[in-house]
Amino acid sequence: MVKRNIVVAIIIIVLFILLALVGYVIYAIQSRVSNFNRQRQSDEEDDVDV
Repeated sequence: MVKRNIVVAIIIIVLFILLALVGYVIYAIQSRVSNFNRQRQSDEEDDVDV
């Protein structure tokens, strides 16, 4: 009975770690995309000034 509880606890911990990793990956992708868009917009504004 105790071993079953330990297995369930380990599975839950692993699932939380996976969710945290997925959330971080999504955040990193969105940050890169927004930074890329900002950089592209600033490049376009520079082209207009020239």
